[in-house]
Parts: sequence; structure tokens; C-alpha cells
Amino acid sequence: MTDPTFRTFPCYILCFLFCASLAACTASDTDRKSLETGFTQYSARQFDQAQSAARQYIQKNPNDPNIAEAYYLRGLARLSKGAAAEKPGAAQDFQTAIAKSNRPDLKAKANRALGDMAFDAAHWQEALDLYQKSLGAAPAAGGADAHINYRIGACL
Repeated sequence: MTDPTFRTFPCYILCFLFCASLAACTASDTDRKSLETGFTQYSARQFDQAQSAARQYIQKNPNDPNIAEAYYLRGLARLSKGAAAEKPGAAQDFQTAIAKSNRPDLKAKANRALGDMAFDAAHWQEALDLYQKSLGAAPAAGGADAHINYRIGACL
């Protein structure tokens, strides 16, 4: 007969390794604070610094459950620089934020940013679709978001 302790021993090792790998996937407090600093830099119109903070966070924490926030920040920073060369990267960052996020508010904000990009490029149907996704992801109180509703009307 086989000792039952021996048969379950590998399960303990696998469980330990799994838990250890999960711990490696989460960002440290320092990393989270650096991302918060990135949002502060964005608010202060320091777009290069905000983009750098987001890029570093993405590189160090690619499997963090909150990685979508970093992609959203990097998209905002790229878009806010105003350079045409930054727009494709910003759009990709917003799309990645949408794909990786479980937060309805973040999905709504990223869809709105993509909608604004499409609107500015006179891609009316694409902008309309993105604005509707934004409203559907996280409807504002009473369903009223003046900016999005105005832009939907303009697209139509």
C-alpha cells in the first residue's frame, strides 16, 4: 500500500508554487505609488513623465490585475502630447486597457477617448459606436453625459 501522505505531498508543492507565482504577479506598494504619481503628473500636464511612469509600470508588472490603469494612463499621456505620431500608440493603449479591465468606469473612459479620437478624425460611425459603448459600459447618473450625448448628436 502507498502512504497517503506521499501521494498528497506533490500537491502541497504545486500549491506553494502557484501561490508564490501569484505573489509575483502583483505590484508592490512602491510601484502602485509610482503609477499614482504618473496620474498626478498627467494632471499637471507633465505628459512625458506620466507616459514614462506608465511604461515602467507596464514593464515591471505585466500580469498585475490593475495593469489596465497603466495602459489607460499611457494612452492619455500619448494623446495629450498632441503629436500625430503618438495617436496610434494611444489608441492601442486604450484598446488594451478595455481588454484587460474589469472596471466599467475605466472601460467607459477608454471608449470615450477612442470615440473622441474617431470624432476628431471625422470617422462619424466609428465615433458613434464608441460613444455608445462608453455609455453602455458605465452609464452616468440618469444616463446623462453631456459631452458624449452632444458628440452622439453631432455624429448623427
